Amino acid sequence: MWFFRKKVELPKGMADLHNHIVPGIDDGARDMEESLAMLRLFQETGFSTMVATSHLDHPMFSKVQPSMICEGVEQLKQRATQEGLSIELHPGAEVYYGDGLLEKVQTPACMTLAGGSYILIEFPPLDPMPHLKQLAFELSVRGVLPVLAHPERYEILLDRPQLAKDWVHAGWVLQLDLPSLIDANGKAVRKVAQTLLRQRLYGLAASDMHHPDPPEALRDSLEALVRYVGDDEAQRLMVDNPHRIIKGKGIIDFDD
Repeated sequence: MWFFRKKVELPKGMADLHNHIVPGIDDGARDMEESLAMLRLFQETGFSTMVATSHLDHPMFSKVQPSMICEGVEQLKQRATQEGLSIELHPGAEVYYGDGLLEKVQTPACMTLAGGSYILIEFPPLDPMPHLKQLAFELSVRGVLPVLAHPERYEILLDRPQLAKDWVHAGWVLQLDLPSLIDANGKAVRKVAQTLLRQRLYGLAASDMHHPDPPEALRDSLEALVRYVGDDEAQRLMVDNPHRIIKGKGIIDFDD
């Protein structure tokens, strides 16, 4: 006898704040057609808004400039309109941490999420991150709020997941990579992600999508999130907080 898992209802009006949809500038979408395929997938899955976050200041993509991201987003918006796609699209970046980050903040060389007050930051996977508390303070006095990309993937949390609570108290907003919930980054990473979800330490979740294949991965990971945390928490992570971040408002955090 076959048993079929009941289809999960996803939140309405979701916003994705971490993806690599701008074509041809990093390891994300290879061309405009692939970008459009990703947009269609997001729209069909129930997303209303996206912030395109190409790699910036990453050693593997050192030629990427903010102007390239903004131009790519504008070109994609034009094509999306021609194709009848209605997703709202904003420019942003996944900024790779480096010594010059604080000097770039509040200059055109630094790209925040949708031009607001939040910045998405990525660290080297093996970075021990002893400076996160001080960095959050230095950014906050400059009027910038830090979002930490996919903390569950960093080596230090595999052994010391309790550090995540310290980071949140220091001012970091933690962003879950949805594929981590379906073992795309390994079982150990999934376990860390589930630990942080149980403690409500994440401020938002996002796709970190690079390519539209396999197309079922986006919905599968979203359904895994809803099944694990329930409708209300999924609403907070996929709708409420992402939209608040885009508008530069404070998030609904784990104490609320």
